[in-house]
Amino acid sequence: GVTSLGDIDGDGRIELLVGATQDDDGDDVSATGRGAVWYLDIKAAKTAHWSSLGHALAGSAGFPTLAGDGALIADDTVSLSLTDAAPLAPATLFASSVAVYQPFNGGTIVPDPTTLPLSMTTSASGKATYREEWPAGVPPGIQFFFQFWIEDAAAVAGFSASNAVVGVVP
Repeated sequence: GVTSLGDIDGDGRIELLVGATQDDDGDDVSATGRGAVWYLDIKAAKTAHWSSLGHALAGSAGFPTLAGDGALIADDTVSLSLTDAAPLAPATLFASSVAVYQPFNGGTIVPDPTTLPLSMTTSASGKATYREEWPAGVPPGIQFFFQFWIEDAAAVAGFSASNAVVGVVP
């Protein structure tokens, strides 16, 4: 059986006890079949709190793709990874706790574009990554929306866009 102990040490990880009734891995050969209890310190799956919302706008390399990774818990590293964007292109990552779904440069921008724009340049392979430690004190249930917009002469109105992603604080 499995029993959750919850987060008994306050490190943001769930601790479990797992009964292994047929565990024969011990060194004591006279104890064959006695079983064991395993203590597991499990960190929440890093992608469990992320969802794609769509709204990508194609450019010269196809539809740019954004993926979020990280448990959205204090001091955990959160990564936002962009692929399939125009190479060596100026890109802006928009981030907001508000989704606006409004027309923007021939597509739809999901995060409120007036909060937290971050400029960077894609790599020669059309990738960009933003990493940051998640801050302490963010209340559970808060949603954060992210989306990249990339300068791309082959795209509608000169910009392509990644899909938007939303991360939900556990």
